[in-house]
Amino acid sequence: LEVELRNLSIEIGKISGRYGVNSFNELWEGLEAGKITESECFDDLSRLEYLELEREKVVKLLQKAAQ
Repeated sequence: LEVELRNLSIEIGKISGRYGVNSFNELWEGLEAGKITESECFDDLSRLEYLELEREKVVKLLQKAAQ
């Protein structure tokens, strides 16, 4: 699980770095503000949302395993 968490974090970092943001929400805000076009980031936006949700699941599993 720790390897999975690391891999998810790396991929999240790559996508976030492309747009100079730290999260899905920041990317979404950039889209709403017109700083980024939907055609530019749609695939990355969807992927980032998925990756962040997966990371949350892995963190919860790791927390459960540590108890």
